[in-house]
Amino acid sequence: MKRYQKAYEKYPNKVQFAVINLDQPQYSNRCNPIHPDLLKKDSDIIDAVYTIFYNIDKSSVTKEDFFKMSAAAITSASLLFLKIFQNGKYCSLPHLIEFINQPYQDVLKILGSYKELRYFTGSFSDALENEAYEQLSGQVASAKIPLSKLVTKEMFYVMTDPDNTGINLKVNEKENLTILNIANNPKTQKTNAPANGLYMSQIAKLINDIGRVPCEFLVDELPTIFINGLDNLIATARSNKVCVTLSFQDLAQLERDYGKEIATSIFNTVI
Repeated sequence: MKRYQKAYEKYPNKVQFAVINLDQPQYSNRCNPIHPDLLKKDSDIIDAVYTIFYNIDKSSVTKEDFFKMSAAAITSASLLFLKIFQNGKYCSLPHLIEFINQPYQDVLKILGSYKELRYFTGSFSDALENEAYEQLSGQVASAKIPLSKLVTKEMFYVMTDPDNTGINLKVNEKENLTILNIANNPKTQKTNAPANGLYMSQIAKLINDIGRVPCEFLVDELPTIFINGLDNLIATARSNKVCVTLSFQDLAQLERDYGKEIATSIFNTVI
């Protein structure tokens, strides 16, 4: 609150204070971190999907197999479909989970009708054509099962923003100055980490731009959450006057959850 008061007094434009709290939605603002306006390119979609799955299973940061890659592929295709369909009206994480959990025959039929998605759905189409139904069921289940574990009423409410009137994640824009607090709870950490990681990964990308107000990106207990592109933010954001502050116990803990290469890069840059 002291930081909020200082910022409020320093800048001529009004500074708002906002909270993302997936456990207590009555105290939370609403925000859709995968709104179509934030998914400019296919790479933005792929980054968002990998952020979700990395937070579900941090071992996939350093180790991927056929089914993990299949999960990312069908989820990416589904997210791109939601971005295209009715101008992205249903492009949100809750809608993505609901869509993927429909019968896989229906999902693949819809995705297969869009030429833009053929690069994501090639292996599924081949399995369907060859009547490899067991393989196909396993591929789709590799996305369904982990995503289903994220489902809470609270998350569905906070992460949908039908009128797009919630928080703008470009928090250091002069006309949109925001002190944003993303709440975490050890009791619901596993369930909420993918959503919180998605918020923080999007913010890390959006604040690192020229002409913005100087800001701080502060993360406590870093290993509990995977922030995609964090090493890039640390390495490049100083020129855009973004201060990155990270709290973690030791390098071994960071290596366990981020992988040795990324953890070492983060640790060396911070030090």
